[in-house]
Amino acid sequence: MPDEASSIPLAEHGGHVVQPEERAKWEEGARGVWTDFAGIVGGADKILQSGRSRSASNTP
Repeated sequence: MPDEASSIPLAEHGGHVVQPEERAKWEEGARGVWTDFAGIVGGADKILQSGRSRSASNTP
């Protein structure tokens, strides 16, 4: 995965992923941005699919 490969050097230098405390509220605020980018990335379903796979992989 390109994101994983690019995040390894960041993690080695102290970078980390911060999960939103209230994901539903965070998603609500992000939906406007997602709408703006949907046409660029191939549709809103791609954004939603990416978010679901990431949150599942970040679950302890």
